[in-house]
Amino acid sequence: MSFEGNRFAKKRWLSGLLVALLLTNTLIQLRGADKKKQPFGIFEQTTDIGQVRPGSSSYDPVKKRYTITGGGADIWGDGDDFHFLWRKVSANGITLTCTLELPPETDDPYSKAGLMLRESLDRKAPFVAVLLHSNGTVALQFRRETGGQTEQMISPTKGNHLILERKDRWLFMSVGSPEGDYVSDEYIVLGFPDSFYAGLAVCAHNRDRLLTAHFSDVILDTE
Repeated sequence: MSFEGNRFAKKRWLSGLLVALLLTNTLIQLRGADKKKQPFGIFEQTTDIGQVRPGSSSYDPVKKRYTITGGGADIWGDGDDFHFLWRKVSANGITLTCTLELPPETDDPYSKAGLMLRESLDRKAPFVAVLLHSNGTVALQFRRETGGQTEQMISPTKGNHLILERKDRWLFMSVGSPEGDYVSDEYIVLGFPDSFYAGLAVCAHNRDRLLTAHFSDVILDTE
């Protein structure tokens, strides 16, 4: 092969190597960007609402499990104090599900965690939630208007498999028993905007404490 041929072959080899390096670098950057875009799994952001000790949220993509730590005096009355991992959605129909693990009951039976749809991140905002309490009680809790009093319907079923559904103005709670059977327990009719926040809520029911809950089998479907 001539000198010119060798030089051409070398240039072609170097060009191929450069392209390969550029592609590898691009893939690394894209993977890094994906991790940065989805640090909370299917959710967008984590927020302390109201007067709380700072909480936190994390997602384990291997176990597909969310770990959320939240403080706050309560999700109740005319305003709420808790930690919220959320995603902004626009839908008339939504189904949010999870399997929830709470620590064993200690001295506070009303620490709670669960699924929530919320009109805004203001502490007095209207909301609807399916919340599991440390004493095993599951309740559909809701606030009809900004600054209004919270109401609730207590489920006759105890379990940690929770479903919160919205179909237009109808909002449904279902609770899965330890045997794995879901029971459609309670529902309400509630005016709710087409754009809202959907996510996972944790409240310690004590301003000076934090509660850590684990959420798995989390699904968020919209129509």
